[in-house]
Amino acid sequence: YGFPADKILGAGLIDGRNVWKVNPAVVGDTLSELTATGVANIRIQPSSSLQFVPWNLESEKALLSHTAGPVLAYSKQKLAEIVAIAKNDIAFLSDATTKWGEYTSTLAADPTVANRVAALTEADFSRKEKFEDRIKQQLPGLPILPTTTIGSFPQTKEIRSLRNQYKRGRITEEEYE
Repeated sequence: YGFPADKILGAGLIDGRNVWKVNPAVVGDTLSELTATGVANIRIQPSSSLQFVPWNLESEKALLSHTAGPVLAYSKQKLAEIVAIAKNDIAFLSDATTKWGEYTSTLAADPTVANRVAALTEADFSRKEKFEDRIKQQLPGLPILPTTTIGSFPQTKEIRSLRNQYKRGRITEEEYE
């Protein structure tokens, strides 16, 4: 069966939904598997739109100096990762591998997280208030499944005109409804 030779496979190797830098070990394994199956035309791309990730990590000075800083990547950095992987940039891949190694060894050597996990009790996993009480505070006055159709349907000139008049205070809510 295989993949058609005249088609291009878009491989979403860069995770567009989180802020972690690409891990070359994982990406390398995936690319190896794809090439082993005979796929010749591969286009490296994000797994989703980068709209879910902040724009640029360079302006986050405090975050960059954090332990996790070297293994973070926002949209601009993820675009650079796509290019680097597509071009098989050995320097980039080596640097990313080193940074991931340092990060994981730092976490393994830091007992803080292990101590905090060990200190967890059953009370940490249960809420003091019942759901019925919490939901009243979170969504006062809303129905169980609030929905709207604004923007979902084509709007006539009359509807747009009414909405505009209501926003400007020219008609009352009763007239608008």
